[in-house]
Amino acid sequence: MKYINYTFRILVGALFIFSGFIKSNDTKGFAIKLHEYFEVFSKDAQADQDTFTIKFESVYHSGSFSTLLYEKELNKTYTIKTKMTGDRYEILPDTAEDLDENYIEMGEMAVNFFQATNSILKDSLYAPQDSVFAGEVKVSALVKGQEIYSATHALDLMPQEIVQAIDVSSYLKKSSFMVGFFQWMSTLATPMAMVICLLEILLGIWLLLGVNKRLTLWLLLLMTVFFTFLTFYSAYYDKVTDCGCFGDAIKLTPWESFWKDVILSSMILVLFFTPRFILPLLTRKASRTLTIVLMAFCTLFMAYSYLYLPVFDFLKYHEGSNLREKITLKEGALEQDIIEKTMVYKMPDGSEKRIVWNSKDNTPLPNEGEYLRTENEKIIQKADIPEIHDWGNIYSPWGNDISDSIMYGSSYLLLEPAVYINEIHPNVPAKLKEIHQSWVDKGYSYYALTSSGSADIGTYREQYEVPYLYGTADNKLLMSMIRSNPGLILIKDGVVLKRWCFRSLPSVDELMKLTNQ
Repeated sequence: MKYINYTFRILVGALFIFSGFIKSNDTKGFAIKLHEYFEVFSKDAQADQDTFTIKFESVYHSGSFSTLLYEKELNKTYTIKTKMTGDRYEILPDTAEDLDENYIEMGEMAVNFFQATNSILKDSLYAPQDSVFAGEVKVSALVKGQEIYSATHALDLMPQEIVQAIDVSSYLKKSSFMVGFFQWMSTLATPMAMVICLLEILLGIWLLLGVNKRLTLWLLLLMTVFFTFLTFYSAYYDKVTDCGCFGDAIKLTPWESFWKDVILSSMILVLFFTPRFILPLLTRKASRTLTIVLMAFCTLFMAYSYLYLPVFDFLKYHEGSNLREKITLKEGALEQDIIEKTMVYKMPDGSEKRIVWNSKDNTPLPNEGEYLRTENEKIIQKADIPEIHDWGNIYSPWGNDISDSIMYGSSYLLLEPAVYINEIHPNVPAKLKEIHQSWVDKGYSYYALTSSGSADIGTYREQYEVPYLYGTADNKLLMSMIRSNPGLILIKDGVVLKRWCFRSLPSVDELMKLTNQ
C-alpha cells in the first residue's frame, strides 16, 4: 500500500499542477468555460413555461405567432400601424358630373409583435371617398390553448399606431432561486477561474511536498467530487462539448473527462485513507519557501497571460496557423453521419416486415408494401468536422457575408476582433485609427468585427470619432480568435502571421516591415 500511495501521490500532484498551470496560461478561456457551465445550470433551473400564441385576423388575411412565456417578461406587446399610400382607384361614374368625385383611397397595415423578427401580418386597406374607416383587426391571445385575451381594433385609413400590452404575469411559473444564484456566479467567472487555477497548483505542490496533508486531501477530494459531478452532468445531458480541464491544450470529450475524474477520485480516496504514508520531503521552512517562490512565479505568469496573450498559444488561430486548411475537411473524411434505423413496412399479405436501413450502405428498400413507421433510429458514426467548424456568418456593415473575402483574400489583411465594443479601453481607439489609416493607404484590407449591437457601435464610433465601420460576427467565434478585446491579427493567404493584444499594438513601421515595405 505504501508504494501505491507514493505512485498515486506523484500522479495526482503532478496532474493538479499541470492542470492548474495550463489553465492559468489562458484564464480568459477557462472563465469562458465556467460561464458556459453556469449558463447551462441557470437555464436548467428555470421553470418550464407554457406556450403563448397571438393571432391576428384582418379583412383579407390572418396570421399568428407562438413563443414561450418568459419569467421576466410580464407583458406581451403588439403594435398595429396604418398609413396611406397615396393611391386611389376611380369608381365607374354614373354620370359625367361624378367623374372626379367617386374613388377609393388605398392604405397599408402592418401588425408587429415584440419578439417576432418580421411583421406577423401585412394587408392592404381601402376606404371609399370621404370615409376613413378601413376595416377591423381582431386579436386573440392564448396560453396553453386557452384564450386569455381578445380585442377588436377599428382601423383608420389615416396614419395611426395602436400599441397594446397583454398582461401575462398570472400565467408565469416561478423558477427556483438557483437561477439567480447561477447568474450571479456567472459574473464571477473570471476571478473564480484565477482562484481555481492557483488552488490546483498549490494543492499539487503541497501534496508532492507532503505538507498540510489533511487540508490538502480534503480540498483535493472536494474539488474532484465537484468536477466529477460537473462532467457527468455535462456528458449525460450533452450540455457542454468539452470540459476545459486542460484548456485548449488537450481537448477531452465530456465522457472522457468524466472517466478521468472517476479515476482521479479513486486515487485521491486511496490517499485520503492512507495519510500515514504521506511524509514531508523537505523541512517546514524549505517547503514554505519553495511554495512561496513557485506560487509567486505562477501568479505572475497567470497575470501576464491574462493582461496580454497566452504565453503558450493553443488556440486554433495561433501564429503560423493555416486557416484555410482548418476550415475544410481532410480528404477521405466522413462528411455525413452514418445513420441506422429500422423501417417497418406492411406487405401485401398483411404481415409486417422490418428492414434495418444503413445510410452508408444505402440498404435497398422493398419494392412492394406500404411504409408504416421508423423504429430505433440512431447514429452509428458521427460525421467528421473541420478543426475550425464555426467559421462563417461574418457580415459587413451592409449585411453582406464577407467570410470568404477574409479567408480567401490574396494579399495582406488586418483583422480587428472586438467582442464587446463598449468595453474597449479608452486609450485604444486612437492607436487603432492610426493603424487603420496607414494600412488602407497602402491598399490593404482592414476588417473590424464585433458582436455588439448597432447602438453600441454607433455610440463608440461617435465618442471616439472612429472613421471606419464595424462588421458583425458571433461572440464565440471572435473570442476563439484572440484573447483580447480588441485584438489585431495579421493574415496573408489564409495564414496567421502575427497577433497583438490591445496593450501591445504594433507601430506603423513595425507593420510595414512585416509586409516588406
